[in-house]
Formats: sequence, C-alpha cells, structure tokens
Amino acid sequence: FEKAIEFGKELRRHAQLVHDYSSYVSLLEQEAAFYEKIKSRQRFPPEWFRVGFYGKGFPPSLEGKEFIYRGDPLQNLSDFCSKITTQFPNAELMKSTEPSEDHINGPGRRKIIFFSFLLKLSQTFFLDLLVTA
Repeated sequence: FEKAIEFGKELRRHAQLVHDYSSYVSLLEQEAAFYEKIKSRQRFPPEWFRVGFYGKGFPPSLEGKEFIYRGDPLQNLSDFCSKITTQFPNAELMKSTEPSEDHINGPGRRKIIFFSFLLKLSQTFFLDLLVTA
C-alpha cells in the first residue's frame, strides 16, 4: 500500500500541473482508501536476521563479515537457517549470540554461520514514518 500511495502522489502532482482536478480528487480518494486498508488490516512485517560468516572456507567477500537479511513475513528462524545452509552445506550453525575468538581466528577450514534473531519493528513505527515522510 505504501508504494501505491507514493505512486499516487506522483500522479496527483501531474494531475495538478495539467489542471485535471477530477483525476486529482479520484487519486485523493484512492489514497484515503489505501490508508484505511493500512489501518484496518492485519499486516505481517518481515522478519530480520543477522548472519555472520566466520572461519575459513567462505568466499572472500563474505569471510569475517556480518549482514542483515530480510526474511519473509512470518518466516521462523529454522526455515531461514535451512535456506542459508542450502547455500553453504558444509557450514556449522552457531547457537550463541556472539562469536568467540576461536570461531573468528580458529585454525582449520571449518565454516561457521552465526544466526541471531532481530526484533521486528512495529507496524506503528512504519506508520509513523509514513505519516512524517
């Protein structure tokens, strides 16, 4: 809905420039309907995961780095882990929240993926951003 509202605002600017006020009014009504849907429907924000690639054996672009991945709405940690371990089948999953010195600088060619579940941002936060933007 948010992308549709953005697109509608662009269309409204164009309608205002060409003095097409009936289209302008229609676009405002559509925008109001989108805001009503945002307010009234239950929406599921995506899950966010922090993934670190520690140890030897990862590509140089990944080794020793951490990334934030956007999961699907309602995707749980085990589904996300399965998806990542399919890409790195020899990787070992860490169950802790921070890597130890041994994991970062340890000997051998073991691959370790570090997973941590991040808190979801609330829908209210997104709506506040939308209103203030």
